[in-house]
Amino acid sequence: MWIDQDSHLLLKSEMLDDEGDVLEMVMFTEIRLHDTIEDELFTPSISGAEYTWYQYTQESLDDNQTPGAANWQLTWMPAGFQLSVYDGHSLTQENDPLEHMVYSDGISTVSIFIERVGAARVIDSGALNLGGVNVYSKTTNGFQVTAVGEVPQPTVMRMVNSLATGN
Repeated sequence: MWIDQDSHLLLKSEMLDDEGDVLEMVMFTEIRLHDTIEDELFTPSISGAEYTWYQYTQESLDDNQTPGAANWQLTWMPAGFQLSVYDGHSLTQENDPLEHMVYSDGISTVSIFIERVGAARVIDSGALNLGGVNVYSKTTNGFQVTAVGEVPQPTVMRMVNSLATGN
């Protein structure tokens, strides 16, 4: 990481693989810093009224729909990482709830998605690399567990494989 000493802004970052090769690079090619920012620049460009939001709380979910955040625990996570977000929701009213947990060390994040696998659905399991992002998915105990993270492939695999239920 290249950080400006005066403004403390991240100017450039590189994500490296295990051999030290650059997987992903983000950098400014030009930057202008202003002493003040006009208030109208903070006005959102969309209102959100055009979206339909479905929010489920653990209390609103039937025990047969989802295992609950307290029942899914990582038995291993990378040093410095902790759970920063938990959300149980559905993409539509017809779908089973999807659990989403985000783990972070303040720089990198790993999202873990847990959803019940229906009898008619066939889900692929395995690993995928998309530049600096790694994905690993597997089916366990009738649930599809998928991790997506800005961490090495073995890390997302180990996190998914360490996920256990209290049931």
